[in-house]
Amino acid sequence: MSGPQLVVPPEGFHNGHLKEARERIEKSRSYADCSTIMVVPAIKPIPPKVVQSWLGLMAPMNQKFTRLCLENMEVGDAYNAAVEFILGNPELSTWQYMLTVETDNIVPPDALLKLIEDIESGPYDAVGALYWTKGEGGQPMCYGNPKVMPRNFVPWLPETDTVAQKMLELAELQKQGKFKPQRKHDVLSTTIGSKEHRGRVPVLEACPLS
Repeated sequence: MSGPQLVVPPEGFHNGHLKEARERIEKSRSYADCSTIMVVPAIKPIPPKVVQSWLGLMAPMNQKFTRLCLENMEVGDAYNAAVEFILGNPELSTWQYMLTVETDNIVPPDALLKLIEDIESGPYDAVGALYWTKGEGGQPMCYGNPKVMPRNFVPWLPETDTVAQKMLELAELQKQGKFKPQRKHDVLSTTIGSKEHRGRVPVLEACPLS
């Protein structure tokens, strides 16, 4: 047994690293309005493992969060119906983000937090994850190099670092007012040199409603 000693409460970890803690919170945007609507086109039965991952999805602390499921619709029609419903609802139309998740998507617990952090760091109109085919040998679903003519749907490996760097440069030019993105010529389509596909609904992982 040790001798007599005076025990002083230690300084809290976050108070001891206040600058770093403030930078982390500012980056996460958790202090701002992060109200989110999770949209799910439920076109088939959802496996229990998928549902469990959704139930474990973390939302920013004390922020508004709700789920909207759409049954018996084609995926594109479901997203169109969801957007129309949200924009026509006096309450939901004021919320900041729409998160889209499909019935085969198992999401990590911090997925929404990371998406909000990324979308605000741009700023971007939308952010998403790379979609892979199922299984351990899954392949990235990247079809058709936009620089190859005639157009085709041959799988290709995108130059991720080059694309990311150019997107950051365009985002900076946008802030300076030197680049004005439009629906068919936004940051992404300008970066990869490809126009938006006509007749398709943009399926986004997280996007702002306002």
